[in-house]
Amino acid sequence: TVPSSGFWNITIDTVSRKAISVTRKPTLKHSIKIIRKSTSRLS
Repeated sequence: TVPSSGFWNITIDTVSRKAISVTRKPTLKHSIKIIRKSTSRLS
């Protein structure tokens, strides 16, 4: 039961990390766009 539970923990970690990366990517792109707009305004 110990290795199986560890396997489940690893799978949950990978799935949650993938979900986090998918949800974080669009927000990062948005922040980069906002930063580019602000820098272009300053220059």
